Amino acid sequence: MINMYVSLVLNDKEIFDLVNPREVVEACEKTWSEFALGRVINPPKLGLDLGETGNWPNLSAFMNAMPAYVDWLKVAGLKWAGGFWNNWRTGLPSISAVVLLIDPYNGMFKAIMEGATITSLRTAAQTALGIKYLAHKKASSVGIYGGGTQARYHIYVLSQIFPNMTFKIYDVREDTLKRTLELLERKFKVRANIEICKELKECTTDVDVTVTLTTAQEPFIKPEWVKKGHLIAALGSYQEVYDEVIKMANKIIVDHKEQTLHRGCLKRLVERGEITEKNIYATIGEVIAGLKPGRENMEEIILFIPIGTGMLDITVAELAYRKAIEKGIGVPVSLLRDKEIH
Repeated sequence: MINMYVSLVLNDKEIFDLVNPREVVEACEKTWSEFALGRVINPPKLGLDLGETGNWPNLSAFMNAMPAYVDWLKVAGLKWAGGFWNNWRTGLPSISAVVLLIDPYNGMFKAIMEGATITSLRTAAQTALGIKYLAHKKASSVGIYGGGTQARYHIYVLSQIFPNMTFKIYDVREDTLKRTLELLERKFKVRANIEICKELKECTTDVDVTVTLTTAQEPFIKPEWVKKGHLIAALGSYQEVYDEVIKMANKIIVDHKEQTLHRGCLKRLVERGEITEKNIYATIGEVIAGLKPGRENMEEIILFIPIGTGMLDITVAELAYRKAIEKGIGVPVSLLRDKEIH
């Protein structure tokens, strides 16, 4: 019997050890489908701009509040997360996050969980599902821009879901790539075919799937690099592909229509009135639920834009929470100690 007055605190290592990539991907797949069917509540992110793009207060950072209710798991929660882009200079993680889970029937906080690990797992799961439903059937190679934490988790998750997949990776910082390769072997126990790219274009021209995981604030993927049948998964917070790449896509598929129009790859074109919601073909949830077809032929160029949603964070957090309860892992904390003051 779980004490409703107790919140379970779980750290990053406990979460990482509790869940495996395949069950994370399967749970995220279910939640995206349920969202398309109207059984998940997921408002757009509420952002706190701390100088993300060089504006006041000039901290090169942001935080987002990301609430969601996931009916199939009977859980609600909030991820409070952001990026602190100067942290690489001090060795601190660039992503800072916490996830709070509540019992939606009484509002009691079930769990307080480290959120960056959850973020990385569900972000990689997004791409895995994009490949499953949107890449062509013979896709065997992934090019990744950005060699940090998200790249590590992508290769960790994708190599387990697609064991024969090969990877190319590019980053402007050589030390970041070295650390990623070392951690993939030592910590993540990954044995994958990984090639370091010397030139930007190699992660697009020579692969079937391109994934962008950078903090670049200006486009760098050129239209002449993109070939027929390409899947481009644009996960960055800004626009990493040139306008022409967006416009040449046969289908634009997103995770959350309203949110995608105001952040990430489409934001500038939307502000200029060159793209509207009508240009978005479907959500990935609609494709998974069978409401709309995904890839329909080998030549389609598909642009997949999963900006990131709280529903997947809450899904992965609940998965870890249930396993923690079963195994007796985590630290119980009583937030309500004196009923007389409430």
